[in-house]
Amino acid sequence: MAKSVVVQLFGALLVLLFPVGRDVPLVAEAQSISNISDMCVKLGNDVVFPWEARTESSGLSIAIIAWRKDSAPVGRLAGPTFLPDSAYTGRVTQVGSAGIILSNATKADEGTYQCTVTFSDGTPYSDSAELEIAELVENVTIASNTTTVKPGGRVELTCNSTEGSGKPSPSYIWLRNGTAVNSGTSNTLVIDPFQEVNEGNIVTYSCIASNIAGNVTSSNKLIILLTKSNDETGLSETLLATIISVAAGASVVTIGGTVYVFWRKTRGMRLKLHPATGHTVDVEWTDKSGAYYKVLYKRKGSPDDWTLEPSVSENSSHNYKYTVNFPQDGRYEVCVRVFNDDANGETKDSAIYEIIVKDLP
Repeated sequence: MAKSVVVQLFGALLVLLFPVGRDVPLVAEAQSISNISDMCVKLGNDVVFPWEARTESSGLSIAIIAWRKDSAPVGRLAGPTFLPDSAYTGRVTQVGSAGIILSNATKADEGTYQCTVTFSDGTPYSDSAELEIAELVENVTIASNTTTVKPGGRVELTCNSTEGSGKPSPSYIWLRNGTAVNSGTSNTLVIDPFQEVNEGNIVTYSCIASNIAGNVTSSNKLIILLTKSNDETGLSETLLATIISVAAGASVVTIGGTVYVFWRKTRGMRLKLHPATGHTVDVEWTDKSGAYYKVLYKRKGSPDDWTLEPSVSENSSHNYKYTVNFPQDGRYEVCVRVFNDDANGETKDSAIYEIIVKDLP
């Protein structure tokens, strides 16, 4: 009995075993086209649609292969010659037995691509796949159930973005004070219980929404830990609003009923600010370039000149500390000026730090 007759009888048996609407095992088909998955690619990348066609019947061969996008022609193969549609000339080539490569994908290339293989007995087989172009997540921000928390309390953060933005759906990386602490597909981070983390009693959280189009990082969210001492005294609403709105990297310290909020405004030599008692702050720095140094400060927005504290002479360790006694509550700018011993008296300034000094009521 000829092989083609066996195939026909076997096909009739398959109809009895697998009626219309039920899946037929691929291995039982005499000819077929492979199934491929939907895909999402980065803008400008090449896209490979890896369809493969096969036949197990003697005397059967592939007669025609046609590719379409949203019902519009992309190209066809009749005999040995691949013929792209005029809209795809120079952008589409054949690969494998039934696949194509689309070069330099654009947003206009999104859609449903279909490959139809017609064998020499006239039997057509088709498969389709959806193509999307990857897009960045937009407007990544953090929402929280609170901005202040007591030790042992609960904080829930949500990484939000513009609804519908981002292809494919992003994964998330959570950072705490700049260090990754969690990653995955969830856009929510729960800290329970929330514990003290440093002497500044403040933690900055940010999230990164990531997909193949790239990464988008949120601005920082500040969470203030209310210790027993300042929780009992109570932060004023005005001061609290100021603390929450300050730039990334701010530190909040409460010493003896005085709150200090400080952060670096400009680039330059780093300073360390350590509140001591009352309205006094120890300013520390390390530098090898100066012959002597002066600490400068002035009230924020004041037309007055900078107040220059007495000189601090160079020492062999190159580690320095000077204590500033701020005259009253207020917002100040602080920096260190470096003086060299050249005849022209050249100077340079450290980074400028802004500090809020506020006595609690």
